[in-house]
Amino acid sequence: MHAKLSRTLEATRTSLLILMISLLSGCGVSAIVKENEVIKVKDVSVTSPLRFSQFGASRERYWTLDGLMLNDFRIFTDIKPGENLSLNTKSYAERRGEGSLYKKGMDALEVQELFVDTLKNAGLAEVSSSDLKPAPFGQRAGFRFNLQFQTPGTHGGLIYHAMVLAEVESDTLSYLYFDAPAEYFFTRDQAAIEKLFASLTAPSVRTN
Repeated sequence: MHAKLSRTLEATRTSLLILMISLLSGCGVSAIVKENEVIKVKDVSVTSPLRFSQFGASRERYWTLDGLMLNDFRIFTDIKPGENLSLNTKSYAERRGEGSLYKKGMDALEVQELFVDTLKNAGLAEVSSSDLKPAPFGQRAGFRFNLQFQTPGTHGGLIYHAMVLAEVESDTLSYLYFDAPAEYFFTRDQAAIEKLFASLTAPSVRTN
């Protein structure tokens, strides 16, 4: 592992641990996703090609192979107008109707811009998006796009690549998300994540 990557990982180790403990505290699911296991989140299902660590709750799942800083796969379903992309408690600005909130009637381009704004508001730098195009979301019409951003840090931070597969139906947003450092980890895991994206099933008519 290169020196720059090692320094950046060490600098954020404590904050990541705090985040993982916070997420695990509300976990109501198995801690491990086994290879070829089918996981269902509401009416969205995916089949994992690899063994992942898992945590999350009703409408969300977080998976990782080596730790959230190194590979972060997420499943979010049924985000409603007025909610943020991570279903977190709203910030002061968000409670006032400002900030990065999903809004009724958003199209694919607006959802892509929402992801960019969310990453910028999280303190990430050099955030950009690309390659927006239609893509099936199970049996529903969806879309996908790529993201790139850089973490803050005294040594310039790390460059990350991300992929998003999403759909908007009945005024709610559901999506799959993956990010990893461009240096080694994204390239290593990309093929497995493409299999995850391809395995997604979601009925054409939304169910509860």
